[in-house]
Amino acid sequence: MKKKIAAKLDYADEFYRQPCWLELWRKTCDPCRLTFWSRIDETNAAILISYWEAAGFLTRARNRTRYRVHSTYYSQLKFYTFKPRPRIPGTKKAKPIHNTLRFRTVCQRIWMSMRILQTFSIGQLQACSSVCNDIVRTFVTQLYQLNYVRLQVCYGSNFEGNEDIYQLILNTGAKAPFLCGEGSLYDLSTYCIYYTD
Repeated sequence: MKKKIAAKLDYADEFYRQPCWLELWRKTCDPCRLTFWSRIDETNAAILISYWEAAGFLTRARNRTRYRVHSTYYSQLKFYTFKPRPRIPGTKKAKPIHNTLRFRTVCQRIWMSMRILQTFSIGQLQACSSVCNDIVRTFVTQLYQLNYVRLQVCYGSNFEGNEDIYQLILNTGAKAPFLCGEGSLYDLSTYCIYYTD
């Protein structure tokens, strides 16, 4: 399944040539550069860089605000861009992402429920993970846009009381993907960044 998804994505080298990743590939980097060149806001850039630091791709420089890039960065950290899927007709628009510690914690609970259920509706995930509907909808909508889940049965707004059924197609590991912002995701298990055009 992963090969099918990967076939739709551009080559990683092409993505490295974009300005924000060229900046990070230099000898040192900082969150301000990442924020300046990408759609990722300052808070999410700092969180993303902390994940890269934990994975060993970056080490803090002496002044503590810049990071040195480790040689594994280019070989192990992969970047993919692709066209986002169109919004499902009749579904509510997901609320914007506010990446707080609480949001990331509940996303982990939703992710665990998705991995257990494999096929699910928004309501089932809400019940299994004890998370409010808006957060579940935001998380699932983002994963749908980024090809982690697919719509298996679409009822739309014509069938009151029925919910659309989704299926998890990219189960990459126990750690929930980190939503960097609208249309961008970092997978902590595979060290991949997915970015929509």
